[in-house]
Formats: sequence, structure tokens, C-alpha cells
Amino acid sequence: MDTSMGTPEDDNDPDGILEGQMAAWLADKAHRRRLLEDFPYFCEHALKLRAESGELIPLIFNHSQRHLWAAIEKQWKETGRLRVVICKARQQGASTLTAALFYWLAIRKRGQRGYIIAHRQQSVSDLFGIVNRYHDNCPEEIKPKTGAASANELSFPEIDSGYRVGSAGSEGLARGSTLQFAHLSEVALWGDGAEDHVAGLLQAVPDIPDTAIIIESTALQMGDTFHRLWNNAEGGNSDFTDLHALVLEGCISGRQVAGRIRDDGNRAGIRQTAQAERQSDVLAPAQNPAAWRKQVQERVSDQCGRMLPVRGG
Repeated sequence: MDTSMGTPEDDNDPDGILEGQMAAWLADKAHRRRLLEDFPYFCEHALKLRAESGELIPLIFNHSQRHLWAAIEKQWKETGRLRVVICKARQQGASTLTAALFYWLAIRKRGQRGYIIAHRQQSVSDLFGIVNRYHDNCPEEIKPKTGAASANELSFPEIDSGYRVGSAGSEGLARGSTLQFAHLSEVALWGDGAEDHVAGLLQAVPDIPDTAIIIESTALQMGDTFHRLWNNAEGGNSDFTDLHALVLEGCISGRQVAGRIRDDGNRAGIRQTAQAERQSDVLAPAQNPAAWRKQVQERVSDQCGRMLPVRGG
């Protein structure tokens, strides 16, 4: 039996209609497959963010986001999972990238559960608003149906996946839950109880392939929970990889800033303190509060002629 498709030269398809339909079907199939396999492509073609003008625009990576994704993708390919600590400047897109990545993970595979945690409820609402905007504008061909909507949950019952959100002050944060991914945002601002909250969330994500934890924050003070998480990652004392979002695009990277602080002989005391903290199995009190944030700010000011906006007094 002849099962070949018609061509423009065939009597059965003189106008090439079937061939055109097949080409369109194959192109659509390739597009849908790439949406599920190529994260930057998915962001550009399926996700929208709100520009400063108020209009919705495609999520196309900026310089800092390309830098972060390259490192994240490398770790994922090498280890099969994701464990990252990001020291960031504000308005560089680290949270936007993380929200996009976890939305992508949630809709492309059955049984994915995630948690977004930030330092205060307003920040949680802002992050969850980004996720909801992604979902509202996602193409129908890959967009899962939602269950009952609420202010703190986005569920996809047909694929048994979804998101929950909460603030660092919430009681019993993710206690008893099993998660496939967790986004811990602005950990340096979590305040009292940060260490316990982080420990509980890390325990909720099993140490198996296809799981992800991203911890990100602006630098606040030396010796706080986020700084010690960073030191452990940088010193190779944890499963996490330390990453810097670029502090100022086209100027100087956060890693260069940190390296120059460590290598400066005038900062020997700070360097020795950081080394001692890496070797400790417990989280000791900060010996020089705010020094880390101050030094990052001073270095960027020296290099760029303007101050880096850093939280805190």
C-alpha cells in the first residue's frame, strides 16, 4: 500500500495542500517540544512580564539573567538537580528568572510541588503575582488547567502539580511537606528564626534528581544566615553552588567585587573571619555586622563612580 503523502507534483495533491499541512504540523510539534525542553526559548515564547511602561513584553534574558542561567544549566546537566545560592543586586532579574524556571518545572512534569518564601507578605504577593502573570499569558497548548485559586496557592490538578507561597514568619513553614522545588527569596532579611526556617525548607526537598532549591538575597550583614549559607557554598562545604548576579551590567560583577574584598590585604580581618565561619559547624554570631554589605557598596562605588543601592542602614 502506498502511504506516502502527496506532493505538488502528485495527482492526489496538485496544490501541495497536504504537504503544507504536514509541514505546519511538524513545525508546531517541534515548537511545542522545544517549549518543554529549552528554558530560554520557553521564556521568550510563552512568558510575559510587565515592563516599566506597564505593557506586557516577552521574558527575554538580560545580561545578568544569561549569566545566571548559564551557571544554573551547567549544574543541572552535571548533577541532575539544582542547589544554588545567589548573591544579587536589586533589579537584576534573579527573582524573575527563578519564578520563571519553577513555573516551567511545575507544568512540564506530573507531580511537581513548589514553595515560594520571602521575608514579608508584600514580597510574597509580588513574587506570586509574577507567577500568576506567567500563567495567565501562557499559550493554551501548554497551559495546564488550574484548580481553585487562592491568594497563596496555584494548583494544576490534572497534572497533580502546583505552587504554594508564604512569608518567613509563617508558622510551620512547609513542615511535613515534600517539595520538588523551593525558592527562598531575600533570606538576609528573614530576621529571627531564619536559620530554622531555612533548615526546615531544605529538609522538605529530597536529595534526588529533578529537584531544585534556589536561595537568593541581597547582601545585608556579615555573619547572618544568608552570609553563612554563601560561605559554605563558596568554600565547598555544602551541596550548593555560589553564584553572583552581575552587580551593574557592563561595569563589574559581584564575583569580582567579592574577590577583591577577599584579596585586599587591608581586609585581612574580614577574610579571616569568613574563613573561620566556613570551618564552623554552627552558625556563630556576626563579628563585624554590615561589613560585607558595606564593602560591596564601597567597591562598586570605586569602580563605577556611583553607589550600589543596598538595603539597610
